[in-house]
Amino acid sequence: MKRAFITPVDWGIDDYRVENWKVGKYLKDTVSKGVVVTLKLPILRKEDLQELVSDHGVDSWLIKIRRKNTYRNEVLGSVYIPLTTPDRKRASSGQIRLASFHIYYHAAAASTRFENLNCPAFNHTKSIKDIKTQENTAVSFTKLSLTASEEEILNSKVEAFSYGNIIFSGGMSLLGDYQFEIAFYNHFNKTKKSNFLAYSDSLNVLSESESNIPGCENATIPEMDNEEKNFKSFKFGQ
Repeated sequence: MKRAFITPVDWGIDDYRVENWKVGKYLKDTVSKGVVVTLKLPILRKEDLQELVSDHGVDSWLIKIRRKNTYRNEVLGSVYIPLTTPDRKRASSGQIRLASFHIYYHAAAASTRFENLNCPAFNHTKSIKDIKTQENTAVSFTKLSLTASEEEILNSKVEAFSYGNIIFSGGMSLLGDYQFEIAFYNHFNKTKKSNFLAYSDSLNVLSESESNIPGCENATIPEMDNEEKNFKSFKFGQ
């Protein structure tokens, strides 16, 4: 396999926001669904893009979402994003520039039906109070290396990118430092084609608050459907 080394430029966290959730009997109370994060993806030179596709079989970016807190260092999930888009109106170069996804409390992430409940499941009453970006001191590599030793078939689930909602469950608490790592990927073969490179900035959820939701004291959790049962093995953070 021909070796190649790519240094990403002009990439990082582009934007983030806390997404509110109107709840309660008359929808007058507010808690947090979670956080929406928008990442800026590297834009490749035309000749580099052609070489990646033709010589290395790369067709996508692979983004991994990692959370570190007092209790654990865990991967919440991964998503692949095509290097190019057929919709040239979205990117003049044909490359996707921005990618957004949601990191929700499990009460909103379990399913669309749970997200629409007036009284959140799992006794969710939390709101994010303090959140900020900060320099990711864990960054040690500066290049994406495409070598035979970095190729790896991934058996774990990788979400497909869409312009709709891509939702990851952060469990019962979203406290922690969220770090984002990028690699080259072939989504047809489910193969990682390079090392992972961490973004130089991370998103830190520093504090949460809890409040009572009048009218929801005796609310019961609806019976789970098949989509929701897939979350049963999720190990919630406390």
